[in-house]
Amino acid sequence: MESERLKKATKCFAHNGCWLIACLRCVKCHKVQLQCSGVRCKTEFLPIEKYTDHNLLSDYKFLESVDRLVYTSVHDSHSKNRRHNSQILHFCRKAKQSGVNLKLMPVGMSKRTENASVFSRRENCLLWTIRWMFPQADVEYVDRRVSELEVVGDVLKKYIDPEKADAVHKQSLKKYCEIGPQGVCVFLKIELLPASEARYHQLDISKTLKDCLAQKTVIEFPTFHVVLPDKTAGYVSTSQVP
Repeated sequence: MESERLKKATKCFAHNGCWLIACLRCVKCHKVQLQCSGVRCKTEFLPIEKYTDHNLLSDYKFLESVDRLVYTSVHDSHSKNRRHNSQILHFCRKAKQSGVNLKLMPVGMSKRTENASVFSRRENCLLWTIRWMFPQADVEYVDRRVSELEVVGDVLKKYIDPEKADAVHKQSLKKYCEIGPQGVCVFLKIELLPASEARYHQLDISKTLKDCLAQKTVIEFPTFHVVLPDKTAGYVSTSQVP
């Protein structure tokens, strides 16, 4: 576009996208007509014979901006990791104070990624991720940020209580809902044992989560096995070991 008003214009502008020099009105028309963004393509090929000091300066600034972006992203990543590691260490200390022998898996493991357990300073308690396994229904559910002060049976009610469970859970856990929370048995696997010697803690669901996990080893977060009373034969508890 050649601006006929260029000579009369008091101000001219260099349009970065196409290197057009024109008055402001013509630059605006150029953007609309050719759908030009006005932003120079910084990676566009330029023949060496057309390469000027201006292009050199522009490329230098582009490389500086890339370097600055890389530095910022690495610095932010390290800062986030430090904060995250600090939170994990604080959670482990609080878990130990609650009597839980907490074991963490290496970063990248699926269970490590799933674990959203934290210590709440406002509530002054641990908030656990809990996995509920219902083997007789072949389904499992995950609760996040469950207070250690909650009664285990109360947390379980939303899944198998005939009155409080929603329609989806009533359908998928029909056999469980027929007998309700007080009729099932809840087990926590004893960790760090060979698979051939699997043993379980049978939990008293009238107690709080804190009491149920005290003096027990937990890898990342607890997994509770909710078992129908006539299907407990495969869950050897510590009280059954001679």
